[in-house]
Amino acid sequence: MTPGGKCWIQIEYSHTYLHCLAFTEAPDTLNFSRHVHYLYSSLQDVPSPEAEAVRLAARLHLAGLLCENFEDLEISRQQRGSSPAPPRVFCRGQRLDVDISLSHDGFFLACSCLLPPPSF
Repeated sequence: MTPGGKCWIQIEYSHTYLHCLAFTEAPDTLNFSRHVHYLYSSLQDVPSPEAEAVRLAARLHLAGLLCENFEDLEISRQQRGSSPAPPRVFCRGQRLDVDISLSHDGFFLACSCLLPPPSF
């Protein structure tokens, strides 16, 4: 329980990392995916190599989930006042109904995404 109500937690761990997701709805009712990636080498000539690398890894992960071309996907953050807004996913310039969380720490990158419910 949190001050805001019930929260479900899913923890994934190995001998090298711990990745935790928190949900306000039961995870088994949601269409979500997560991916943890080891960064073998830094990108050069970019202001924040880890931030760029996690966006690249997330785009590759999302391309497979959404059956879209990697090149057509973009992840960007706008400013909301003095703070950055959450990252948003775009495909060919159109915003997608996908919530995404990106994280990086040292050589590890992770992305989690909440996808629209599958249509049958």
